[in-house]
Order: sequence, then structure tokens, then C-alpha cells
Amino acid sequence: TVPGNVPSYAAAAVRQGAANGSGRLTVSVYLAGSNPSGLAKLVRDLYDKRSPSYHKFLTFAQFRTAYAPAAADVSAVKSFLGAKGLKVTYVPSNGAYVDATGSVAQAAAAFGVTQSLYSYQGRLLRANAEAPTIPSSLAGKVLFVGGLDDSELLLTPSNTGREGKQAPPGQGYSTPGPCSTNAGDVTGTVTPAANQYGATIPWLPCGYTPQQVRVAYGLQADWNKPPSPLTGAGVRVGITDAFASPTIQQDLDAYSAHYGLPKTTIEQHVTPGVYNFPENRFDPQGWYGEESLDVDAVHSIAPEATLVFAGGNNSNAPLDHALIDMIDNHRADII
Repeated sequence: TVPGNVPSYAAAAVRQGAANGSGRLTVSVYLAGSNPSGLAKLVRDLYDKRSPSYHKFLTFAQFRTAYAPAAADVSAVKSFLGAKGLKVTYVPSNGAYVDATGSVAQAAAAFGVTQSLYSYQGRLLRANAEAPTIPSSLAGKVLFVGGLDDSELLLTPSNTGREGKQAPPGQGYSTPGPCSTNAGDVTGTVTPAANQYGATIPWLPCGYTPQQVRVAYGLQADWNKPPSPLTGAGVRVGITDAFASPTIQQDLDAYSAHYGLPKTTIEQHVTPGVYNFPENRFDPQGWYGEESLDVDAVHSIAPEATLVFAGGNNSNAPLDHALIDMIDNHRADII
């Protein structure tokens, strides 16, 4: 069995029945690597100024040689998942984990667990009540099996407000009018008066153009003058997001044409499952505006850079996987 793999709410909550066996999921089997205790010590020493290893970082090749899982162990995990009817979709070159997709019923059978729904904190959450089982040949080589429960739905934003209130969601990606073209040139009156600013408050500034942003960061002397040679030419800039907007290239083309920026093609690396599960509880559509905003902003400040976009198939662990893939394969110079 794999320890530490049963969420606490599966024991404390009230079971509401079996989960939908035909539902789709992605499981991520994380491997321990060849020397986990040595890796833990390395990480401590890298940031301990008293250690002779302080800031002596490893190359990718050095890391894989010393700490990556054995290729045979990765192959064994892939074979195990495939034999259970799950489709292996991705393995990073460092072998840190194996992603596979399938139905809830297939995952339950593969790991010898139940998949039930539990009522907990006002939510209906899927979970396994038993520790997942793996072949004895993989004992000690698998750290964790992700995707067998809905624990990520319990994550909430950190609250630092003095009154204990959560901040409300934003209102989309447009600034409602009127707006200020210069600081404070359009104002509004509020009742009661705001503590810090009084009753008269400057209206939000209008959106800045790419040229104005470049001037603000010292990349142009004036938006009517030619830009500096610092255009990002020859540099690969990586952008990671959950999901991948199907209109991201068209959005960038329209933005570039509107503001007179050079047209460029985005290099996309999308993890399996992004387009196969278009509707799910993680709200991929809600991320699309953010993704286009990120790409447009980078193109504004570095109009001749190569844009490399990596999208995960949800906003939890696979988002990290998209980042790991970009680093592991050195797809970009800066992220």
C-alpha cells in the first residue's frame, strides 16, 4: 500500500454513495527517485550559507544521474497502469511522475480502492477510503498517487484581511468607463468617504498601450519615437497557465494588429487532456482571458521574443507538470 494517500475527510465525513464510475480523471503516480534522503539534504545544503554546497546547483544531467528514478522503475509503473486499462499520457524526461487517464471505475480497480462521494464542509467530494495498492515490486518506489480524491477543491485563498473577509472575484478583463487617461483627471464621489482618500477618488486609469508600458519601463524614450534595441530578439520566453485557450493565437494576432506590434506565432506545448475534457469543475473557460492577457503582455514588452506557452489540463497538479516539462526540456530562457 501507499501510505499517506487517504484524505482525512473520507473518515470524518458522511458517505453519500458511490462516485460516478464513468467519470473521467487523471492519476499522477509520483516516484521516490533513486536517493530521496540525499536529495532532501542537497536541497537544504543549497540554501545553507554555511554549507560548502551553498548555491552549487546541478545541471539537468547531474540531477538525473544522482536522483532521478531508475528507468526500469518508470517502465514498471507505465506497464502497471497500462495493464489496468489506464492510458499513459505523459512522463517527464526526469521520470518524476507518470500521468495516466481513464474512468473513475478503472482507477478504482487499478489501485484496489473504492471511489465514493462524501459530504464535507458543504461540498460533495470524491475520495478513496483505503490506501491504494501497487505491485510489491514497486514498494518504496512510489511516493503518492494523485487524482484519487477531490482534496484540491478544499483549497481556499489565503486571507490577510483584518476583518476576516474574503476578497470578491474580479469583474472580468475590461475597465468600466469612465476612465482616467492621466492620474486623477476623472474623479468620482463616494459616500461615505473612504478612510484613506476622502470622498473624491480618482477613477481607474484606462488600459495602457504597449508603447506606454515600454516607455514606463525605459524601453522607449517616448511612445512617438522608435523603441530601443531591447526587443527580446533571440530570447525564448515561457508562459505557463492552466488549460489552453483555443483562440489564444487569434487573440494575439488581433492585439498585435491593433497596436502595431509584429505578428508572431506562439509555440504551444499542451499537456494531454486539455482539449479532451473541455467542460469540468476547474472552469477552463474562466482561464482563457487570463491566458490571452499573459501572452499579450509579454509580447508588448518583448515584441520580437519567441513565445512558448505551456498549458496544464487543470489548475492543480498538472499546472505544475506544465512548468516541470518546460524546465526539464529547457524550452525557454526565462519563464
